[in-house]
Amino acid sequence: SQFDEPLAENGWLEVEIIEKGKETYTKKVNSMTLEELQQLDFGSWFSKEFSHSKIPSLRNILMRYKSVNLVIEIKGKDKFLVEKVFKIIHSNQYWKEKIYKSKEDEPGIIFCSFHTDQLMRLREISNDIFIGYLVKEINQDILNFASSLSLDGIFPYYKSLNKENMTLLDNYYVSCYGFKKPDEVGELLNMGVDAVTVDWPDKL
Repeated sequence: SQFDEPLAENGWLEVEIIEKGKETYTKKVNSMTLEELQQLDFGSWFSKEFSHSKIPSLRNILMRYKSVNLVIEIKGKDKFLVEKVFKIIHSNQYWKEKIYKSKEDEPGIIFCSFHTDQLMRLREISNDIFIGYLVKEINQDILNFASSLSLDGIFPYYKSLNKENMTLLDNYYVSCYGFKKPDEVGELLNMGVDAVTVDWPDKL
């Protein structure tokens, strides 16, 4: 499962379940309080099955799910966001040790972001956490940055990958995003990517 981490006006972290919907309310989060966000219907647009679905907090997600690997995207640019995410994780007795790679304890948590400042803050927290770099293309600057922080994964937009640049990612965990149709996934899996992020896992 993958979750986004923007920051609400009152400092609460909000989580959007990617598998159940697109980022419908992302642009509004920074100007809304937690109470206002939890009044919104985040599911009807996607399916009647998810009608009246409410946005959960990260704290509630961690309390509810104990048997799945989590991918937490640090989406906002707020300089205190990473610190607040880790404060919540460390307050959870079940999850607080599972973030560390050296524990080799499943399930675990992967952190990722498009924002280089947030990736640096994540690495400052610990050299023992799994961090992925979300990118729209593969180039030498991205590879140099990933190497400089000893990042664990590079997570590219699926159309940016080909057999040639895939060889540049041999030392990284590769997870792709942006797929529109299930039949686009197979080619990338055959190319050797480790994982994909989609809105319709049941169709794979």
